[in-house]
Amino acid sequence: MEGCCAGKKITLKRDLNMSPTHRTRKPWKMEATLITALLTGFPTFSSLNTRAVVPTAGTVAATDTVGGTKKAREASAAASDSISGTVMDHSSNQPITGATVVLEQPDGAGIDRIVATTTTVSGGVFIFTGLQAGNYYDVVADASLTSSSGATQTYAATVTLRVPVGTMLRRVPLVPEFGDASPNGQPVLISATVTTSGSTGGPAQADINLSALQSAALEDGTTVQVTVPPFSSSTPKVTTSPSPDCASGTSCAKYVLSVPSSDPVYGTFHVSGTNYVIPTPEPAEVIYHIEGKAFLPGTNTPDCNPSTQTSGQVVPRGTLPSMIPNLDFTGCQE
Repeated sequence: MEGCCAGKKITLKRDLNMSPTHRTRKPWKMEATLITALLTGFPTFSSLNTRAVVPTAGTVAATDTVGGTKKAREASAAASDSISGTVMDHSSNQPITGATVVLEQPDGAGIDRIVATTTTVSGGVFIFTGLQAGNYYDVVADASLTSSSGATQTYAATVTLRVPVGTMLRRVPLVPEFGDASPNGQPVLISATVTTSGSTGGPAQADINLSALQSAALEDGTTVQVTVPPFSSSTPKVTTSPSPDCASGTSCAKYVLSVPSSDPVYGTFHVSGTNYVIPTPEPAEVIYHIEGKAFLPGTNTPDCNPSTQTSGQVVPRGTLPSMIPNLDFTGCQE
């Protein structure tokens, strides 16, 4: 499908031949812009020759070689049990108030899960405290904000990988979802239905936690599936119940996830400076997978068999085949 689906629910074509598995993306195959977010400063496109192609070997040369000792001292100045930083608009170099920032760690399947959430305050500042020294987190930030004039500006998720506890991230760049040249844009609404049924074929109720997953990459090229923080109009948790609208023998619930219409910006943390890869806005294939996890109502006890379902690829912007991310759970406790 084409178009960015600005502010509207996307209409997706079902592709029954699409396998519901994660799509491994090779970051060195796409044209990208390379930026370096310094702990003591934040360069603009004009200082970085604007566009670069990541080498086919997948390596990214460090461009921050100045002031490493000073930056190391500043990074170590953060509280030993915290991760903090400042979120900045990459196009204007201004701090962003109201951005969502989350800490993520991989689960047993290697998928990054949100373990803590906060919102930036005045000056774009965020902080997580009470963390255990020696641990590492992936820091993910995004935002969809409405200005006083009524214009909405949505930013792609920025993923800073492998951040150690005790770090102060001086600059976390948020890039407008359609690139710096087109800063305004609505998030995309991914909407579908979850159904649950029991082992005897009757309807069964369950709590379903929903996640929008995208691919980032470590500097060695290893693909990481991260959870993109949904915006405020989303329903990341729903409870199924019997209804005339449900398929025969099922309980059901509709969900919506409001997310950026962009692939993520990502980079692996270094004290001397973090290299972020920014996908080229056009042409773009924006790809999500929607995952649901089923639980007994009101508990954290997994339900249904299997308890996790993942959609095929959902393409809110691009030309690749896309699936309607309906999720069908069976074998649930009745």
